[in-house]
Order: sequence, then structure tokens, then C-alpha cells
Amino acid sequence: MQTLEERLIKHSKSEPETGCLLWTGALYTNGYGAIRTGRTTRLTHRAAYELWVGEIPQGLCVLHKCDVRSCISPKHLFLGTNKDNMQDCLNKGRFATGDRHGFRLHPEKMNPARGNKHRSHTHPEKTPRGEQHWHAKLTTEKVLEIRSRTRESQINLAEEFGLARETVNRIINRKSWRCMC
Repeated sequence: MQTLEERLIKHSKSEPETGCLLWTGALYTNGYGAIRTGRTTRLTHRAAYELWVGEIPQGLCVLHKCDVRSCISPKHLFLGTNKDNMQDCLNKGRFATGDRHGFRLHPEKMNPARGNKHRSHTHPEKTPRGEQHWHAKLTTEKVLEIRSRTRESQINLAEEFGLARETVNRIINRKSWRCMC
């Protein structure tokens, strides 16, 4: 059985012009390399960093100086926080904003009506609402009582009815239990 290092070397090729060591094995759909170690699949640039550079402290990312996602060259990898990663992305002009955003580049992929296909929209009569909903903790009478006592503290009402304050707020502002008069 090959070691992790042997597998990383076997499934990579050197790119003399850039100095990159490109992973030629399996790739995720986003372009990052994937390698199995034991029962888990790992990102190859993280595995390479741990093998050839050192441990990756928890919460840190392994970033690429070369911006090549399949590169596993230890000379091109460095540690940073998620904020560092986003800042690096912005500084190098790789952040897709404005006209470079995916939905602007591919408007055919955007489906604004996608949410209207849910059964609660296509068959509202079959969707249990109010007391009939299996998660309902309140009755119609209690909801009407909460709405009639809007001058009282929402915190007190929440404690009295065994609800979160936000739930009381949503009932009063008709964001929850909207189907009632």
C-alpha cells in the first residue's frame, strides 16, 4: 500500500513555467483536488500542507499564492484565516461581484419562480395551518388573546404562554398565524 506522500507525487505533475505541482487525480466540482485517506476524502492542498509543511491549526485555511486550486506545491501554500482568504480573493480581483456574478453571467440558470413549485404553494388547501399544523403549540383562542394584549410587554406575554419573545412579536405583526382574521 502506498503512503500518502507517494500517492500525492504519483498523481501530480510539475508545471515548470509557474512552479506549480498540479494534482492530476480526482477533483471536486469546484476544481480543488480530492484524495482518500482512510475513510475520509480530503482536500489535496490541505493534505500536502500537513505532509510537507506542518500541522494546520484549527480554524485556519490553507491558501494558494498561485491561485491554482489544483496546486499542491508546498512553496505555493500558506496559512490564513477565512477573513485572510476573502481579502486575498478581493485583492486579486477573483471575487465575483456586479457584472461578474454568476446570475449576471448566466441568467438562464436563475429561476425566480422555483419557490412557487413547493406543494404548500401548488396545493395550499392540503397544507395544515393554525391549530391543524402538527407543530402548533397554540390554539386560535390563545393567538387572538395575544393579539388583543398588544400594549403589554412581549417578554411577559412570551413567559405567560411559554413562547419565545420573537414568536409573540411574529404573531402580533401577523408574520405567524397569518391565516387568522
